[in-house]
Amino acid sequence: MLNHMKAANSMALLTSSKLSALRALRSVLTVYTDDSLETKSTVKEISDQLVFSCINHICQSFHDTVESLASLPGAPEDIFHFLSAQAELLLYLMMYAHKSLPLSVCILILKTSGSGLKVLSDFRELVTGPAVMGVNTTVKLLLMLLLSAVEFSCHKSHLVGARDIASVEDLAKI
Repeated sequence: MLNHMKAANSMALLTSSKLSALRALRSVLTVYTDDSLETKSTVKEISDQLVFSCINHICQSFHDTVESLASLPGAPEDIFHFLSAQAELLLYLMMYAHKSLPLSVCILILKTSGSGLKVLSDFRELVTGPAVMGVNTTVKLLLMLLLSAVEFSCHKSHLVGARDIASVEDLAKI
């Protein structure tokens, strides 16, 4: 019995550590890439390849977490906070590299957002209590990711009628 309690406590500690690390990484990146710093000349930019690699890794991790969530009927609230932290970091990285974002990365983000939205929309009915807010926050972030990826891919592909933000927003309303 004590071994099971120890294992459960270890898993809870690991989950909260990962969540704290994701939030800290987001904060560090914000400070590191802040354009308003007076020491801008000494700040090095993050390479596009590194950003694309991070986006790929986060998408894979997000997909794995969502897949494991689908098999859990009563997922703990921490999982939804972890998913929203991953989605927030993904959104930040995508916004950081939006000028050089290739279509393949946009498609990866679209697939990741779509699969996450599908699972979370099915999961919304099963979640009760404080976990509902975690699900709603994650869904909002995934919708922002989805719309941003569509916007950036339209700009990259030079589709007729989808070059300006207003037309992308009109497409999103449909």
